[in-house]
Amino acid sequence: RQVTIIQERGEAQPYVTVTPDTINAAYTGGMQHISIASNVSWALSNTSDWITLLTSSGTGDAEIDFVADMNSSQNERVATLAIMYNFMVMGTVTVVQEGRPSLLETDITEINARPEGGEYTIHVTANQNWTIETSASWLTCTPSSGSNNGEFLVKIVPLTSVQPRSTELRIYGSFGATVVI
Repeated sequence: RQVTIIQERGEAQPYVTVTPDTINAAYTGGMQHISIASNVSWALSNTSDWITLLTSSGTGDAEIDFVADMNSSQNERVATLAIMYNFMVMGTVTVVQEGRPSLLETDITEINARPEGGEYTIHVTANQNWTIETSASWLTCTPSSGSNNGEFLVKIVPLTSVQPRSTELRIYGSFGATVVI
C-alpha cells in the first residue's frame, strides 16, 4: 500500500545582521554608512541626540546612511544603534566619535621690543577660552582673556636702564593648551 505524505512549506528562519559593528567617526561629523542583511522587516533604533537616521525601517537587505553631528566637546562620545525584528534586538552598531582637538595658537611667538617700548597686536586662533598671564610690571595685555579667535594688545613701557629685560607671556587655554610668547 502506498501512503502519500505532504508537508507544508515552512517559513524561513528570520535573520537580521548589521555591519560593521563599530564605526569610528571624526569630530567633524558627517555621513556614515551601515549595511543590513535580512529576510524580514526590521527597524533601526537610535537613542542618541547627535545622530540622525536617514532611514529607520525597511524589509530585506539595505544600505543605510546616517549623519553624525559635529562634536564640539573635547570628550569622545558613544552611541548605539540597534536593529530590531519584532521588537527584539538582532544586532547593534556602536558609533564612537572622537572629541574635538584643542586649538590655541598665536600669530607670533616672540616680540623684540624697541628700547622706547611700543604696542603689539597679537592674534589668537583658538576653540576655547584663554587667559594671559605675565609677571612683568613693565607691560600690559588688553584684554587679558578671550574666547575662541581674537586678539590682544601688548603695551610695553620704555626701558629706563641700560640692562635688557625679558619676560614670558603665557596664554592658558581652558582645555589645557598653553602658548608662550
